[in-house]
Amino acid sequence: MNFREIDNGDPIAFKVDGQRFETSQKTLKFATNNRYKVSVTTKPPVDLCYANLGGCDLQLHSSNPKSGEYAAEWNTTGCDGPCGIMKRQLQCKFYSKDDSHAYWGHKLSAIQLNCYSDGSGNVNVTEEEIK
Repeated sequence: MNFREIDNGDPIAFKVDGQRFETSQKTLKFATNNRYKVSVTTKPPVDLCYANLGGCDLQLHSSNPKSGEYAAEWNTTGCDGPCGIMKRQLQCKFYSKDDSHAYWGHKLSAIQLNCYSDGSGNVNVTEEEIK
């Protein structure tokens, strides 16, 4: 998974928070009232039919669904709470678009989730790497 600002193509920032929060040791930084390109790649390729991020349904687009590569636009204006079938909690913080704190930190290249499916439709994340 990868996030980039649509206006300029820049990756989002993240910072290391150590043990400060229960959910993650790293916090992803997003600007409110902003649009992001969300890229998702599944290995092995999986046919995705639905995605929801921050309570917002995403329109997934793929030039070849058999490739496991998808892209969507996410607008952070007016997003509600989380919902969906497979949930993964990511620690994020939102700043005003004009606040330079939204852009400080390491630039996010990707979020890699290693998953396991039990064959009955349940998917469990076995490892998370933010890089």
